[in-house]
Amino acid sequence: MNYNSRSVAMESIPKLCERGVYDFTHPLQRSAGQWSRRQKSDLIDSIFRNFHIDAVSLARDGKKFYVIDGIQRLTTIRDFMDGKLKLSERLEVLPDGTVIAGKRFDDLSEELKLQFGTRNLDTVQMTDYTDEELREVFRRKNNGKPLTAAQKHSVKYSPELYKTIIEVTDLDQADEKGKPVKNFWNRVVTKGIRKNSEDRNLVMQSLMLMDGNMQAEDGIKCGFQAVDIEAYIDRFLTYSLEEQNALVDRLNEAAGALNEQFEQLDQQVRDSRKALRSAQEGEDTSGCEERIHTARARLRSIKKLTIPMLVAGMGRALEKQADKDAYMERVYRLLDFLNDMQDKNREERAEQLERYSVSGEYAPERAYYQHYNTSGTASRENVNGRWQVFQSFSQA
Repeated sequence: MNYNSRSVAMESIPKLCERGVYDFTHPLQRSAGQWSRRQKSDLIDSIFRNFHIDAVSLARDGKKFYVIDGIQRLTTIRDFMDGKLKLSERLEVLPDGTVIAGKRFDDLSEELKLQFGTRNLDTVQMTDYTDEELREVFRRKNNGKPLTAAQKHSVKYSPELYKTIIEVTDLDQADEKGKPVKNFWNRVVTKGIRKNSEDRNLVMQSLMLMDGNMQAEDGIKCGFQAVDIEAYIDRFLTYSLEEQNALVDRLNEAAGALNEQFEQLDQQVRDSRKALRSAQEGEDTSGCEERIHTARARLRSIKKLTIPMLVAGMGRALEKQADKDAYMERVYRLLDFLNDMQDKNREERAEQLERYSVSGEYAPERAYYQHYNTSGTASRENVNGRWQVFQSFSQA
């Protein structure tokens, strides 16, 4: 592997990003949007103060540069200069007395804009590298922190497939003013999931459940262990572009339908809040408060293990032309069950499950819980145990 150092002016970064010269789709790189506004503001403040900024690591491929380390820095600079980032109000005054706290780039004086735009960012450009060398550079750049399972098999993804995953989840979806726009994926993908790059696993797991080639009489042919996901990535890449697109389209349709359902939950919260504000003194508002609590609890109850089941189940419901509202009612019943169990201690959970077992109540929910709240959740047995429940939810 060879490398050389280059400096790039801040003012060039937005254009390089827009033209795709800086490519953020290499599977080794963590996705953008993981920094808080304060972290982003501190970077901009450091540039104004001429503090040292670590060099960005780039892997050159022809005229394109894959970003291996530094996506948060590059996208923060880009968004600030594009007017999409408003700096934190907590930033201190610069040494010359200039106030940048709470400002966007366009709020700055022309002198400050010029000062920022002409500052340089160091980059290290790598050439003649192997995938193994890039992975080792990535590991060491992250202070030797062990890679997660999702990050370890990142080299399996082709740049095209990883780009597809980014487009599917669209975790940083925003309107023209840079305000976040809710979609299914950015509702359910937590910061922890994203930090560990497990959002890409959730997409592949959803595809595995929806892929007819992966089906057997007793469910899908494998579990969700790392080796299973790696094998499926290899298999997916053997499909024709038409076959890949067909599966991705089904995935997008299911995610879109789920987002519509969650929009209804949001509307339920807004309507209940409006009713609370307009309530007369002494009026019983417990129903409004309960609806708000239930809606919020349902969204919080969607954990990593449930996400692919939820997506593939909706995909199956759409395919069978089943009632989407009926499907979600079954899903919400399960989420309410899981949320209720989570609030109990071990003894209370055991007693509750025993009562339900005797009475025959909540049979699908108990079956799901059996394969959800146990060790070896990625095994084929437990994956199929959860999937069978969601398949029953999606019957026409």
